[in-house]
Amino acid sequence: MAEKITYPHDRFDDVPRRPRGARRIGAHRVIAKPRYFWQWLTTVLVLTVLLTAGGIFYLTVLGNPANNLAAIAEQSEKDQAEKAAAAKKAEEDAEKAAAEKAAADKKAAEEAAQQQAAEQTINPNATVSVLNAAGVSGLAASVGNTIGANNFGVVQLVTNAPERSATSKVVYVDQADSEAAQALASELGTEAVFDAVNYAAYNSQLVVVLGADYSGPGAL
Repeated sequence: MAEKITYPHDRFDDVPRRPRGARRIGAHRVIAKPRYFWQWLTTVLVLTVLLTAGGIFYLTVLGNPANNLAAIAEQSEKDQAEKAAAAKKAEEDAEKAAAEKAAADKKAAEEAAQQQAAEQTINPNATVSVLNAAGVSGLAASVGNTIGANNFGVVQLVTNAPERSATSKVVYVDQADSEAAQALASELGTEAVFDAVNYAAYNSQLVVVLGADYSGPGAL
């Protein structure tokens, strides 16, 4: 049995009772019932919209095999592009490292050559013969004057070589003159070569052979 509801005394309790059969006039107390209709309606509408949107998304995107295949293909292309870019970068890095190593090796070789040249000493008293094997008139005399003016040696013979040569060199006929030959070759921008047979007849410690490639001091 429901519990009887009681209220504090108010003006509604002072309204006189109506006679039996008379029409009731005036205010009366009533319990207001909460109105949930609009709340339920709003909830239903929101859920309907969400479910409809989810269904459309599933049917158009997730439920479409063509879209799935396209997405897979796109991802595959993206992965391949990333791998190709990584491989290219690795190749470029390797080429850069190789170039840097080659440059470092070249620099080290040049420094070693400079150090070696610095350790070699010109012998200003070494006898020198200068041979023109380039066919350029006056070349041997010009280089001979340069050697004498710079105290690179004592020039005792300036003449034409018996045959033409494409390359230049400083020949020494005695191993004891190796250091002086290396030093003179460094000054003239050529190389030193030991030959005790073909150049001994010039009776000089050093024989400068000026070939067609000569471009050092005194070149014409």
